[in-house]
Amino acid sequence: MRATVAYFTRGGRSERAAQALANELGERGVDVELVRLTPTRGTSLVGGALLAALRVPSGLTHTPDLNGVDLLGLVGPVWAGSITPAMRSMMDALHDIEGRPVVSIVCGLHACTGVAARVVKALHARNAGLVASRAVGRSVLKDPHAIKDLARELCAEALQSTRP
Repeated sequence: MRATVAYFTRGGRSERAAQALANELGERGVDVELVRLTPTRGTSLVGGALLAALRVPSGLTHTPDLNGVDLLGLVGPVWAGSITPAMRSMMDALHDIEGRPVVSIVCGLHACTGVAARVVKALHARNAGLVASRAVGRSVLKDPHAIKDLARELCAEALQSTRP
């Protein structure tokens, strides 16, 4: 089984969550590719926040190839009450993900459940299979044990949906 975990981070908190997710998948025998999303514009904090508030994608220097990928992981922070422009570009690239399960972690100062719910809705509109999603706040992201527990819980949920 193959998985891609795509993430965007500025300060490293989302990267820690993405790495925990990739590690957990790897421990479960999944071949994992961890991909950091790099925007082509809106890379300053102010420019990125403005694009996020306007819900405008940034474009990406590279969009991960999902051919042959059985599970997709998406991890990113919330800016200005929305997903980041880089994550919006990634979501825009997902035209039809053919019933594949998705693990989504939305990171914020506080658990941004409204943003996470919009991500789940957008993934289902793109024909995702089961979406294991959580909105997490800074306190979870600062705690290595909490991040590992979160990754374990989400992977168990997503991988159970891939069993016949």
